[in-house]
Amino acid sequence: MVQLFELEEWEMKRVDRSISQDFLEAMVPDAEMRREFEERYYDLAPGSLTGNPQFLSVLIDDYLQHDISTLRERSADIIRGVFESLLLARTRTTGIPFEHVYKSARTIKDFMEVFRELCAVTLFKGEREFSLSRLEIIFTQLKSVTKQDPSIMNVYNFVEDVVQTAGVMEEQDCTYSFLLDSFQEYFFADYYFRQIDESIDELSEYFSDLSHTDFLKEEQTLSFLYTFAPKAIEEKILLPYLESLFKNTEDVEDGADNDRRLDQLSILGR
Repeated sequence: MVQLFELEEWEMKRVDRSISQDFLEAMVPDAEMRREFEERYYDLAPGSLTGNPQFLSVLIDDYLQHDISTLRERSADIIRGVFESLLLARTRTTGIPFEHVYKSARTIKDFMEVFRELCAVTLFKGEREFSLSRLEIIFTQLKSVTKQDPSIMNVYNFVEDVVQTAGVMEEQDCTYSFLLDSFQEYFFADYYFRQIDESIDELSEYFSDLSHTDFLKEEQTLSFLYTFAPKAIEEKILLPYLESLFKNTEDVEDGADNDRRLDQLSILGR
């Protein structure tokens, strides 16, 4: 995989756009290829192509090794790969075990149980960013936290781990958010897939309560869910959505709007 800086130099933080652009030009010299990369991968992670250098290097590596026509089908694998690269960057670079790098958990499994549930709970509530006080309230209500060692798994250690150590979340002006919305969406899907039989009705109700506009905004989340459990998502979420679109066929203008919505919901074309 392409590497930009040594760990101690960039420490998982965002870098200046000119640095990222220089790196992109060095790794993808052809201007037309760079344009294609920026256009296609921007859809996968909007606003982040000039951010974390480790993240940028993973995407460039993916672009150089794969057929770009398969990007949508590989989106879940790419996001998981980017996340794992960030999560394990310090341990791989320094050789120091996970439990000595991260403060809130002794194993990746314990850490991921909490992070996964945090993604699921916050996205379900429609929260993409939060203050530290709000994050603390959410954190204390997570079921997974009660299963962890209370001497290390607290909101302050966890925030330091996700922001400073892994860089999978960021803090700006005392507001916390995920480095990529796709991280929150992917692990929302991962969380519910692990209990799909018990949670599919809850998921169905969640999506059925969304307006058509808001439903389409969740296309990436639906794509991840579909990757994990295609049959359940199609039967319980996508088909009911289609039925709701065509429920009223008397109004021609509404029918035209429905056609446009279907065009936008590209997951249905799989």
